[in-house]
Amino acid sequence: MLLYPRLNYKLSTKSYLKLLQPVNKRKEPDLSNFFPEKEIFFYNHARCGLSEILKLFRKNSIIGVQPFTCPTVFEAIQQAEDQLYFIDINSSLVIDIEALKIHKDKIDILIVTHTFGFSINIDENGSLAGTKGDFAIFSFGFGKFPNAVSGGYVLVNNKNYLDIFKENYCFIKYPNYLKEIFFKCQSIMQILMNTCPFYGLLTRKIKNKKNKKQYKLSKKEKINYPYRFCMDIFSSELKKIACYFEKQKEFSGNIIKAIEKNPQITLMQYDFEMNNFMLAAEVEKPYKFITFAKIRGIEIGQHFYKSKYIIPYFGYKKGDCPTYEKIIEKMVTIPCHYNYSPKKHRQLLSIINSFKHE
Repeated sequence: MLLYPRLNYKLSTKSYLKLLQPVNKRKEPDLSNFFPEKEIFFYNHARCGLSEILKLFRKNSIIGVQPFTCPTVFEAIQQAEDQLYFIDINSSLVIDIEALKIHKDKIDILIVTHTFGFSINIDENGSLAGTKGDFAIFSFGFGKFPNAVSGGYVLVNNKNYLDIFKENYCFIKYPNYLKEIFFKCQSIMQILMNTCPFYGLLTRKIKNKKNKKQYKLSKKEKINYPYRFCMDIFSSELKKIACYFEKQKEFSGNIIKAIEKNPQITLMQYDFEMNNFMLAAEVEKPYKFITFAKIRGIEIGQHFYKSKYIIPYFGYKKGDCPTYEKIIEKMVTIPCHYNYSPKKHRQLLSIINSFKHE
């Protein structure tokens, strides 16, 4: 079956050329326009940056985190020998402020997830995402905004931690060239396997064979700088991010209008400044909506749905987060990222307009 994937694995022509270069520049991307007067620390993965942050605090700290988030966050907390404390989400898929008020005295550290680019203002002062709190963690890579294959970075907002963080940062290294070449080849294969026609004919079938309930804790990742070619691609993609944002905003605006006309689908998140690379919606029978779109050649998914099978491994008990438990069963994610083709976008709008779950 020809199936258009919901996650973005495509690169711009310039970024493809950087991927194919035998040797890339060893240069950090310039983020000064986004975070002036901030020092930024790059890592091979955002979870590695989180691990470096948690090193600064005593072991066995109690970390507040929402259950609806990437499992790598849970893994980093556990591998730091800390305890997870789950705090419920609200109908916008971000941590519930009222629940946080109830539980805040039971935690030492809070991790706030801006789910799908929907920013939550803990102190309600309208600050830019990432500029509040002691630290901020960002991820860039496949299926992210922007797509730059792999990597992440940390902002240290609390200068009391800056010196010790810099000291630890001096010990991390670039991956050697052999590993870089291997990862380039692996990345090229991932891009091919996650684009048409290979995705629907092969990749999706492989994914479907995996048992959603099966979970195995990942091995602790070695903390390094990002691969040189990933940094090079990220630098290139940053120059286009305003254009990408406007394209996603235009796409999401059309999708939101279509959702508003269909009583079978309810939008879960909206904010004028959210990045719009993916939209979350509630559907009474998600499987029917996903199947309805699939037979028409479009993939719609349930992002982080597998978390319901994973969080019990990290101490979650049924009933700890009742809103999460209710939402996870009805939530779907609709793609509108900047590499989504106009033709497929029109096809997606047609699917939203014509879907009925009866």
